[in-house]
Amino acid sequence: MIGMISFGSIADLVGINNAGIVTMILGVTGVSVMTFIDIPDNLNLQFLIYSIFFGIYGLGVGGVRF
Repeated sequence: MIGMISFGSIADLVGINNAGIVTMILGVTGVSVMTFIDIPDNLNLQFLIYSIFFGIYGLGVGGVRF
C-alpha cells in the first residue's frame, strides 16, 4: 500500500509513464539483488539484505498501475 500511495503521488507530479519506469526499475533491482546475492556464511547479513531488497521490490510492485 505504501507503493500505491507514494507512486500515485509521484505519478501526479512527474507523469504516469515516468513513474511506471521508476517502479519497474525498483522491482527489477530488488529481484536481481535477491537472486544473485551470495553470502554463504553469515545468515544474519543474508536475512538483512533479503529483507531490504524484498521491501524495495514490494515498493516497485505496489506502485504498478494497470
